[in-house]
Parts: sequence; structure tokens; C-alpha cells
Amino acid sequence: MNIVVCAFAVYNVLNLIPKRLMISRWSRSLLYLGIALPSGDYLLRFLIGEIWFQTGGLIFHSVTYQSLFWGVIALLSWVYQRDVKIASKFLLPLAGLLLYALFSVFGTENLPFLSPFSLGSFKLGWVNSGYLIPVVVFTILWFATRWSEVSGKTISTLALSMLVVFITYSGISHFRINREWQKFFPEAQIVSIVPFNHQQTIWRVVTCLQGSYFHSNFHFIQGQRGEIAEQPALSDSEASQLALLDPVIRVMFQKAFKNPVIQTNIQNESMHISISELLPLIEPIWIKQIQLRKNKSGQMVIFEINYGTVL
Repeated sequence: MNIVVCAFAVYNVLNLIPKRLMISRWSRSLLYLGIALPSGDYLLRFLIGEIWFQTGGLIFHSVTYQSLFWGVIALLSWVYQRDVKIASKFLLPLAGLLLYALFSVFGTENLPFLSPFSLGSFKLGWVNSGYLIPVVVFTILWFATRWSEVSGKTISTLALSMLVVFITYSGISHFRINREWQKFFPEAQIVSIVPFNHQQTIWRVVTCLQGSYFHSNFHFIQGQRGEIAEQPALSDSEASQLALLDPVIRVMFQKAFKNPVIQTNIQNESMHISISELLPLIEPIWIKQIQLRKNKSGQMVIFEINYGTVL
């Protein structure tokens, strides 16, 4: 989901490179191709289903798969043309993917770039997926290069400086709010700290303690706003724990949501399971709710997903 901001950032960096070090259009195209590759997984996400996105390991995000593919292409190019310079260009898509991964580190998505060896992911959670504000500013400045007399290098410098300031500000706010929240619950492990608005001036903090969520909003300057609310994470502890024994349900519960709330009830010898996000998100696309039903033999007979988008 961070493809656009990454492509804009690379465009501005390339715009600052001296003409004597000019990168060919073909090389730039391969670099942008690597940045766009992760969109393949999002396409498969809708064609195959959300459950694959969370449980099957990602293909186009995978540095392992992409390294093998582009490494073979580069090797074949070298065997055919015996030109190391041309062959090495076919590794540029991998460089583009790594740049995309760098932007994802600051984001809020759980993306296993090391699949299939590991489904683990690392994220700082400073910026909402999509980088909406930087993308808007980049777009405005991009148009300005065509309709103003300001030089392209000046605008590129301004755009990249704004991006660095935005990420730095988000990181400082995240750290400060984390420290403030620890004063209320020093014994609890924080579940998430995510921006509550697009400007990222208000943040939502959620922690889980003894089977219940505690959440509140924080302003980056004013501190906590409002009371700390409490909500159970499981509607029926025994039935919910039984439902989570199913590996598919457990993975969806752990990976498809930031702060999942599970509700279960049994009707006509069938177990109805609903997993939903504790609080609305403001990301480009996120999962509001998953509804499942298992019959008395334990087979999944209903699986429905409801999505949300930018509020």
C-alpha cells in the first residue's frame, strides 16, 4: 500500500542526480517495476481471498522469491550477452522492492518480506499505510514542477525534506505517547499506537490486560484526551478459546487485525464466530469484520469478510 509514496520519493531522488551520472530510462523503468511488484499480492488478495494474504505467505513482497527470479534473469542475460553491466540492470527490480520494504518498516502493515522462510514481520507503526499526507504533498509539488518557474531540483529537495520531517515527527510522537501510556499501565504490553487522523496529530493507543482492551486518544502536544475506555477482547472466554484452536481462525485473529475482538455463540449445533476490529482505522483498506460458521462436525460452512477504507 506504500507503492505511490515510494515511487514519488525515488522520482525526486533521481531528479537530484547530476546529469553526468544520468540513469537511463530503461534502468529507471526496472527500478519502478520493483517498487510496483507488491501490487501483485494485493491483486491476488482479492482474486484468491483475504485468508491467502494472511496465511499463505506473500509472493511479490518476498525478497527470497524476487531474488531468485531476477537473479536467474540476470544470469541468463549474462550467458546470452556476456555483458556484466547489462546483466546487473536486471537486479534493479530487487533494489526497488527493498526500497518499498524500507517505507513499509515505518508503516503499520504486517508484511513478511522473508517468506516463505518466515511469516514474521517488523514494523515501527509510525505512519499509516499509504502515507496519505506525503502523497498529497508530493502530488501537489509534482504538478508545481510543470506549472511554476521553480526548478525541479528545488521542488524535489523540498518534497524529500517534507517526507523526512513527517516521518521524524511521527516517530517522535509515537515515542512520546508510548512513554506517557506506560505511566498508566506499566505492567502491560502495548498492543498498538496508531494515528487517529490523517494529519497524525491525534493517536489512538490500545493495550490488552487480563483479557480486556484499554484504549484512549492522545494529542501529540496536549497528551491524553478523554477517559481510558475498557472493552473485553473475548465475548465468551471458553467458547472463544475453543474457536481459536482452529489454525485458520487463530491466524486470522492474530494477523488480519490490529486489535481483534472475537464474539462466539452456538445456534442449532453450529458455532457462529465474528472477529472484528476494536476501533475503526483510517488506512486505504482494512478488515472491519470476518464472520464464520462451523457446523457440528467442525467444517467451515460460511466465511465472509467486510472491508473498510479511509474514513
